[in-house]
Parts: sequence; structure tokens; C-alpha cells
Amino acid sequence: MARFEHLIDKKKKVLIILNWWWEKNIQFDEDIFEALIRCFVEFKNYCGMEKVEFKNKENTKRMKSVNECA
Repeated sequence: MARFEHLIDKKKKVLIILNWWWEKNIQFDEDIFEALIRCFVEFKNYCGMEKVEFKNKENTKRMKSVNECA
């Protein structure tokens, strides 16, 4: 991933991922999917949030299971 844009809703304790942008020539595969889940869960925990939401519909479908991880 090249970068991602996020917001933090402290009242609802939600990390909101607005979108992310890939480096050129990156293919979204199972290894990248698992790594993204780990990173978003770690970042959510670091920020003291309880949940992650994705605003980009395509990303939401792919990352649906992120809130199932500790």
C-alpha cells in the first residue's frame, strides 16, 4: 500500500478508513489481505478504538472480517 486516509471517531471508538492507494503493479492477494488485516487491527488497537469501518465500498467487501480479529 502506498498510503491510506483515515479518521478517528473518539466518541464511537471507531477507526474509519476512508480509502487507500496501492503502489503500481501490486496485486491484491491472500497474503496482502492478511497483512492488511493485521496492520489495521494493530493500528485500531494503538489508537484505542474498538472497531474499524471502511468508507470505500470495494474495500469494505474485501476487509469485512477485520473486526473479527482481536
